[in-house]
Amino acid sequence: MKTLLIKLSLAFMVIAFISCDKDSQEPEKKELDDKEIIENISDPADTTAQDTTTISETYCGTVHTFELRYYSTTLYGTLEMYNNEDSLYIVYKVDDELANNDWGIHSTYLFLGDYNNLPKLENGSVDWYNEAITMELYDGNEPVVIKSYALGELADCFGFATKVKLNNPDPDGANVSPRAFINVDGTLEYPWMQNYEYCIQSCSSD
Repeated sequence: MKTLLIKLSLAFMVIAFISCDKDSQEPEKKELDDKEIIENISDPADTTAQDTTTISETYCGTVHTFELRYYSTTLYGTLEMYNNEDSLYIVYKVDDELANNDWGIHSTYLFLGDYNNLPKLENGSVDWYNEAITMELYDGNEPVVIKSYALGELADCFGFATKVKLNNPDPDGANVSPRAFINVDGTLEYPWMQNYEYCIQSCSSD
């Protein structure tokens, strides 16, 4: 009888430990999928896009500019894409006001290529953790990240998809992961849903 009581006591202790451990774990934060994000951004035209600053002094053609947004009307930053004679440049820039309040870039997720090869989840959102997506982490808290690619490594025209995870200085706040949006007259669209293509721009002066 004594042995039975000991066994029952141990069993209750194990159950209590497991229950306590489950209760103490922080609940997992579910990242919104792309469809939820775009459906829940209201009145994007109410936020005026900041003036972008092209990092390179020389470029060919026109700079393509995107807005970095997430689940709100907040403009978290901008992204610029352009090329010179040798390279393609992609510049992620945190909004000036946020950068002044210690927001910075944590990581970037980038796809360049044929949209037929853009990895998707069952719900239609981009699979940002697929091997076809290039993910890079950054040690610092930089407000600007510049990527460059030799033109010889790229097709003449290609699709583009990206998100950037930002460091949130609020210790109780979650890091946000804004995506790149085309903003046409206050209407936001994902580049890959518009079959957007960036074509290498000629540097000829003719």
